Amino acid sequence: MLGLLLISATVGVSVDEVRDVESDVTDRIVDTLSVRIQEHSGLTVVRDTMLWNSCTRDDRCIEDVRSRTKTRDVAFVQIFGGVRRVRVRIDHVEPSGERRSARATIPLGTDFGPALRKVVEQTFSPGAAPPPPPPPIVVAPAPVESPSRWPIWVAAGLTVAATGAAIGFGLSARSASSDLEGRVTRPEEYDALSSRANQHGAISNAAWISAGVAAAATLALVVFDLVDDDAAAER
Repeated sequence: MLGLLLISATVGVSVDEVRDVESDVTDRIVDTLSVRIQEHSGLTVVRDTMLWNSCTRDDRCIEDVRSRTKTRDVAFVQIFGGVRRVRVRIDHVEPSGERRSARATIPLGTDFGPALRKVVEQTFSPGAAPPPPPPPIVVAPAPVESPSRWPIWVAAGLTVAATGAAIGFGLSARSASSDLEGRVTRPEEYDALSSRANQHGAISNAAWISAGVAAAATLALVVFDLVDDDAAAER
């Protein structure tokens, strides 16, 4: 399978006729032509080892070039010199057998590249464009979960409840004390009012202490929650 891929990615170039052209000019033309073929079609050029063989380009000749270059795509190059210009002809024989030809006349002493590029574009199909780069992978930050605030609500609820109990029992104890001081009572009534004043007063005091503790706990939880939010925002 790898051998088939290599064959399909190459083209054999055979210089089958050269007339009135110096060897260094011929080499420059063939080298430039090879570069243009590879740039345009993506095919790697394999030069035929037999130069200037005056191939007739019949089926046997084509198979000979394919055998020497180990390719299925072949191109025949003819170069004819002149006083001021050089003429280049390319005959491209694709693996399917389809043939395409093109010619170019190039003034001597000029850059061969532009003219040979046009010849290659007329005889070779463009190679496949490279695949676009994959889209960048964007990693979304993990959502920051808000810490649970139920301890704050529990502490706040205890604060409200303890404060309400302290106020209620405190008013009850004060009312009993007022009754004891403001009017004469029977002994049994006196004992009941005195007991209520003492008990409710003690409960009110304990409730005020509990309310203070719960309020302090609520404040501390609120502060810790704000600190955690700031830390999460910085992350």
